Amino acid sequence: MKRNNVIAILTAVMILSLLSACTGDSAMLGRHEGTSIYLYDRESLSLEPVNLFLNEVVDTNDRAAVVGYLIHLMTTGLKGSDLEPTIPEEVEISFFTIEGSNVNIYFTNEYNDLDYQQEIFLRASMVRTITTLDDFSSVEFFVGGIPLRLSPSKYWADSIRKMFSYL
Repeated sequence: MKRNNVIAILTAVMILSLLSACTGDSAMLGRHEGTSIYLYDRESLSLEPVNLFLNEVVDTNDRAAVVGYLIHLMTTGLKGSDLEPTIPEEVEISFFTIEGSNVNIYFTNEYNDLDYQQEIFLRASMVRTITTLDDFSSVEFFVGGIPLRLSPSKYWADSIRKMFSYL
């Protein structure tokens, strides 16, 4: 009888180990309330939250490590998920800084090549994801070292060009 119990326990442990090794990042899904990553759902054309359990993969006391890991997931997506990453491969984040409760994200100039929809989903997913953490209340974006709110928008420039094209 004892031998059967030991075999059953060992079998269960082996199966659980194999399952967790096969799922990669998806093993983190749904185990921690309060921390979510927002990824793109192509079917509904929206951002969808995915609950994360960060304690197993990153030191949650290291704020920079947590933000870096979330940015990594927004770039690669989650294994086993139909949701897509919101940071395209061609867009590079040079670095980020943390100032109090604000996270500053510095993009290279490839950010300017995004279409309007990509830009909106990227920024919305980063703000929503990072501000789900209690430590952060805002995110500011920089492109080529210039604050995004001060840089001329290509959409604004196109609108002005069209408006004055008759001249």
